Amino acid sequence: MNPYDESSIAEGMWKLLTNRELAAELTQAGYENVKRFSWERSSERLSEIIEKEAGHGLDEAIPPVDGEDL
Repeated sequence: MNPYDESSIAEGMWKLLTNRELAAELTQAGYENVKRFSWERSSERLSEIIEKEAGHGLDEAIPPVDGEDL
């Protein structure tokens, strides 16, 4: 299925509406897929990204205060 082609999207939607077995399979796959995600893991990953980016180029971005090294 091409996610940028209206005809392809319509065809996929029609298949889901008319094929209960396919809809059930994809629903179950969705339930399995969602187990990969959690708010805890998302917050940990966001913290990692912020810490990494906050330290990126810090020496050049902020001059030392009163001659102190950063």
